[in-house]
Amino acid sequence: MTAKAVLSAAAKKLGSDLGARGFRRSGLKFVRQGAEVVSMIQLQASRSGTAEAGTFVVDFGVLVPCLYIGQDPAKPVWTACHWRERVSRVGDEAWFPVRANDDVDGLVARITEIVEQDVLPVLETLQREEDLIALWKTRQGPGLGELNRLLLLGTLLHRAGRRSELSEIEAGLGLKAADAFARRALAKLRELDG
Repeated sequence: MTAKAVLSAAAKKLGSDLGARGFRRSGLKFVRQGAEVVSMIQLQASRSGTAEAGTFVVDFGVLVPCLYIGQDPAKPVWTACHWRERVSRVGDEAWFPVRANDDVDGLVARITEIVEQDVLPVLETLQREEDLIALWKTRQGPGLGELNRLLLLGTLLHRAGRRSELSEIEAGLGLKAADAFARRALAKLRELDG
């Protein structure tokens, strides 16, 4: 079995475990449709791998369907998630080895441990639009630029009817009016009022 085949076989077995938590598997990606957000976990194989050996990283993220620009929120792309991270060790993203003829069950056990310790606890804290509002209000937005964070935050505040907080976001974007994206973001937020 090639390294890629070992990783695919491990993902298939992992899909059974994550299925009990509401995730559906598609290849190396696992997606859970929540009431307000979509959560995803992805085993991303490196492009530099060979048939004999490769590496993979564990990506995870959430997206809000009403904010998603992609084709189908049921089939999210990690880079388009509204909050996204990669499993890391000592501050650096962690790439894990996979070799041809590795024991699939052993690899599943390693991935399961990573997912249980590093991924699921974080995803469980981001299951509502309100969770993202609270996070983005602290100026945190892994995977987002500052202006995009403000646009998405403003959009969710508008949906929640939180007009005074939305005004603060609009004022912040107005201060950055020299930036073309800030002007477009401000115009989009003002269009929401119709």
